[in-house]
Amino acid sequence: DGLSRGYKFGIIASGDNHRDYPGVWGNGVMAVFARELTRESLWEAFKKRRVYYGVTGDRIKLFFSINGHIMGESFNSKDPANIIVEAIGAHAIDRIEIIRNGRVVHTYSHSGKWSIPHRDEAVQAKLRIQCGWGTGTGLYGFKKVESKTWNGSIEISDGEIVSVEPCFTHFGQELRKVANNRWAFTFTTQPRSPLGSQLAQHHRGNIQGAIFEVNATPKSRIKIQVDSVDIDISLEEALRKARLIPLMEEVKQAVYEQFGLTPDEVDNPDVFWHNAWKMKISKAIPRAGYHAKL
Repeated sequence: DGLSRGYKFGIIASGDNHRDYPGVWGNGVMAVFARELTRESLWEAFKKRRVYYGVTGDRIKLFFSINGHIMGESFNSKDPANIIVEAIGAHAIDRIEIIRNGRVVHTYSHSGKWSIPHRDEAVQAKLRIQCGWGTGTGLYGFKKVESKTWNGSIEISDGEIVSVEPCFTHFGQELRKVANNRWAFTFTTQPRSPLGSQLAQHHRGNIQGAIFEVNATPKSRIKIQVDSVDIDISLEEALRKARLIPLMEEVKQAVYEQFGLTPDEVDNPDVFWHNAWKMKISKAIPRAGYHAKL
C-alpha cells in the first residue's frame, strides 16, 4: 500500500522474533549491500536503502541493478531498462520473477537449465547435511527424552571445501575447519515437540545442519562420519541421490529402557522408524543449479 502511494522504502523483511540470538536459520534475515564490513559502510548502505532484500532460511545472495543502479537506489532515466540479475542460492533455483508495481512482468525459469557434470570435469557443488528428528516427551508414550549431541566430520578427496553455511536453530552447534578438504562439526538437537508440526520453524530446535560447498570432480570421494555412521560415496553419487540414515539401534535401546520391550515384542516396526534420530544427506547440487545470471 505504501509503495502504491509513492513512498520509498528500504525493505528488509527480517523476522520479528524473540529468540536469544540473531541470525537463526529459518527466521527472516536482512541482506545489505555495503562497500565493506564497517559501521560507517553499513550505515551508508542503510541510509541509501541498499538493504536489498530479506530471506528466510538459506542465505541467498542476490545482485539486482537497472542501468547501473543497484536495488534500493532512486534515479530518473529515459533510457530503456537494462536489468542485470545474479542469484546464488543454497539449493537449486526454481525461478526468478521481476515485479513492477505489484505485478510480475517477467519470469525466468531455471529448472531444466542445468544437468549433472560429466565424470571427468571439475565441478563446484553444495551438499547439505542435517541431523535430528527423533522422538520427544509425550510422543508414543515416552516419558523422558534428552537432547542428543552429534559429533561428525566431512572430508573430500582430490578436492577442497570452499565454503560452509550453518543452518542452526538452537545453541550448542559448532563447525571447525580441520584442513582445506575436511571440516568437523558438533550438533546438539533437542527432543521433538508433540506440537512441532504446528509451530513456526523458528521454534524448532530438533534439526541442525550445515551446507558444504566443494570443488572437486564427480569421481572424488566424500567421507562423512557421524558417531557410529560412516558414509563413503563419490560426488557423482551425491549429485544423483539423497540419503536418510536412521539410528535404529539407539531407538531400539530407548524403547527397551523406557518400556522394557525388545524389537520382537513390538507389533508395528514403524514405531522405531518414527522415533529414530536420523541423519539426512540431501542430493548435492552443482553450481549450475544454484547459480543464475540474467
